[in-house]
Amino acid sequence: MAGYNKIVKNLDEAVTRVKTIAAPANSTRLSCQTYCKETGECMSFGMAAPGMASGCSGPGRICCNYVVSAYQRHKDRIKVILVGEELGY
Repeated sequence: MAGYNKIVKNLDEAVTRVKTIAAPANSTRLSCQTYCKETGECMSFGMAAPGMASGCSGPGRICCNYVVSAYQRHKDRIKVILVGEELGY
């Protein structure tokens, strides 16, 4: 289940959303000592080509795991329920 605020156009927008919205908010909520908690965005945005793997390398890093599903071979195995409101980060 996910709120419509998680919908983005492409993978690049998804990474940007994680590094500028979700990770800073969750770092604050979970009291992680990260660069994004202090500044509001990932340190990789100062780089030429920020991507999933770029960012701080501290033990509190929160944007270190991503799940991307391009296709599901087994019909009805995964269901995504989109809710018409903003839920979470």
